[in-house]
Amino acid sequence: IKNTYYRLPSQQCFTIDVNAMHKDDPLFKDCPQQAKWELELRYRWSKESTMLLLPAWSYPIFVHQTGHCPPDKLPAVVLLPGKVIQVTVKQLRTIRLPSPYKSMCTDYKSMGSFPEFKGFLNHDANTCYNALMANGSYGECKRSCTLPCEQTFKLKLKYRSDVEDLVIYHPTLTVEQTFKLKLKYRSDVEDLVIYHPTLTVE
Repeated sequence: IKNTYYRLPSQQCFTIDVNAMHKDDPLFKDCPQQAKWELELRYRWSKESTMLLLPAWSYPIFVHQTGHCPPDKLPAVVLLPGKVIQVTVKQLRTIRLPSPYKSMCTDYKSMGSFPEFKGFLNHDANTCYNALMANGSYGECKRSCTLPCEQTFKLKLKYRSDVEDLVIYHPTLTVEQTFKLKLKYRSDVEDLVIYHPTLTVE
């Protein structure tokens, strides 16, 4: 777990990324069936050692492609104290084409990795907004804020249940101090969409 940023320096968050560790590669990286991985995260809130920056009754979690900064439009999974949240990740690979094709994607990988975000940008609406505010050019904004040329994940919230079992095994905790997250990979699908160039007549 490392400190990182969502988009701006004021939006500090924590990132769980097994590929960012400096230790030897974990054994599970050699697993031949990576689509069947499962991550279980148990959380305990400590008021004595943590500064409260968000309301204590909800905790946003972003699951995104490894090596990419979470995009602005990526929905967050809201973790609630006293609940077990199970998230199913559908590994749907989507490949788009740049202009003049209709998808007009942006190759964010070509911009390089940003150390402060620990990854590549992905659907950078912040750059889009800055360009629009600077010169009022919607055309510039449209070029700077398109979808990425390659995406991998889609998320599905499967169910929600109580975490009273955690409190039983940890008598010092209350239901309001803990939650449990289960992250599962359930499929590996690749879709092919044929794009055609956008043509104009002058």
